[in-house]
Amino acid sequence: MRIVVYWLFVGFWVSVTACKKEANPLLGHWKSQASPYSNQRLDFNIDFRPDETFEVVVNVMDGEQLMYIKGSYEVRNDTLLICDQIDKPLKLCDYTDTGRYVFKPHNKSVDFRVVDDKCERRRLTFEIGFMK
Repeated sequence: MRIVVYWLFVGFWVSVTACKKEANPLLGHWKSQASPYSNQRLDFNIDFRPDETFEVVVNVMDGEQLMYIKGSYEVRNDTLLICDQIDKPLKLCDYTDTGRYVFKPHNKSVDFRVVDDKCERRRLTFEIGFMK
């Protein structure tokens, strides 16, 4: 009887740990570390949400909102797949293009390296890195 209970417990533990999803290190609010456009003082903010959506707000340093981007993303190990769905006031990326980035989280920051992304504006934004 003990052996049966033991194997039931082991089977339950294996099934629970196998189904457990990895913690997403990108969740939360991030701010740009620098402006990718040296002649403009822009402030990039990105929120990665648990439902695999994101929101980017770009402000001029005086507080005026310049751009709003919303879309979906997926994290696979150290890779971010990201796709815009709404760009305001103008469309910056083709909504069928998915950007692929390898990311490396640090203590309170994260760096991205482009693997493949046809959207130049998104590449420029992600290559600067973000901090919490």
